[in-house]
Amino acid sequence: MTAYLEVIPAALAGERIDRVVALVTGCTRAEATELVTSGAATVNGRVVLAKASRLAEGDELALSWEEPAGPSGPEGDATIAPRSTSVREPIGTPASM
Repeated sequence: MTAYLEVIPAALAGERIDRVVALVTGCTRAEATELVTSGAATVNGRVVLAKASRLAEGDELALSWEEPAGPSGPEGDATIAPRSTSVREPIGTPASM
């Protein structure tokens, strides 16, 4: 299971939840939208399903989801190249579970 916990700073106040999820996790905006609409995001303890929900300074954004299982069979032994060549550190700190 992957989990993140982020307290929204003033710089991200007013931003859409899908944008903040993408920034915090390093995933694409489409992947962030999928996380939100699948129920993986809570704000101040309440599940948020609307990708356009706006966040306020001090809101507590929590994310948790199951990583998909890796491929099985002989193809599963191949090394998978990274999706992008850019490297960036996530804004949030992964929460220990």
